[in-house]
Amino acid sequence: MSHRRTSRRKRQLQLRIRMLLLTLAVLIMSGVAFGGIRSMASTEKKIVEKYYTSVTVPFDETLEDVIRERFLSGAEEVTEYSSYRREVLSINHLEEVGGEIAPQVTPGTSVILPYYMIIPQ
Repeated sequence: MSHRRTSRRKRQLQLRIRMLLLTLAVLIMSGVAFGGIRSMASTEKKIVEKYYTSVTVPFDETLEDVIRERFLSGAEEVTEYSSYRREVLSINHLEEVGGEIAPQVTPGTSVILPYYMIIPQ
C-alpha cells in the first residue's frame, strides 16, 4: 500500500508541475503578445507641424499665464514646458529677469506663440 501511495503522490506532483509550467508558458506568451501590441501602438508614426499665432495678453492675466495655457492646450505632447517657454521668450526677443519675464510685457501686449498640429500617419 505504501508503494501505491508513493506512486500516486509522484503522479500528483508531476501533474502539478506540468500545470505550473503550462500556466507559466501561457503567462509568458500573453506578456509577449501584449508587449508586441503595445510596441506597435507606440511606434505609430506622427507628423508634427508647427505654426505661429499672435496672442494679446488679456488684462486679467500675465504672459506666464498665457504661455502655460497655450502649452497645456497641445504643446505638452511635443515639448517640455521649460523649452516651450524659452522658445516663446526667444521668438519675442524677451529676457528673463530673476526668473520672471521682463516687465515690458503687460496686459494688452501682443506676442507670438508657437502651436503644434499632430497628424497621425
